[in-house]
Amino acid sequence: MSRSGIVMGLLFLGFIGCVTKAPKDTEVETTVEETPQMARLDSLTKLLDKSPNSANLLNERAKVFLEVNEVNFALADVGRALLIDSTKATYYLTISDVYFRLNKSEQCKKALEKAHAIQPDYAEPLYRLAQFE
Repeated sequence: MSRSGIVMGLLFLGFIGCVTKAPKDTEVETTVEETPQMARLDSLTKLLDKSPNSANLLNERAKVFLEVNEVNFALADVGRALLIDSTKATYYLTISDVYFRLNKSEQCKKALEKAHAIQPDYAEPLYRLAQFE
């Protein structure tokens, strides 16, 4: 090996020895912080895995989907909840919220009217219908 090769090798080793790594404390964390809604979605999904035909759980998850602006998932869940049990006014309130977000005012109004017909003593559907007018 020539002298210049040895000198270059030593310089290379010298440069490698001078390179320092950043301490682990200063590394940028790349994990995404979980929001309460996402934790609730995860929890409801796990409960639905155990009880897939729970209309109440489907309706609750639909509400959380609305909170995180996942309207299509909300529509699927509340629609399934209504297929399982169409006797709950609260499910119709949830689907009216979905229709409202989708700018389907006629369907929203019909859902509110259905909620009122199912449970006439429940004031929330009437309150929302009054807002329509």
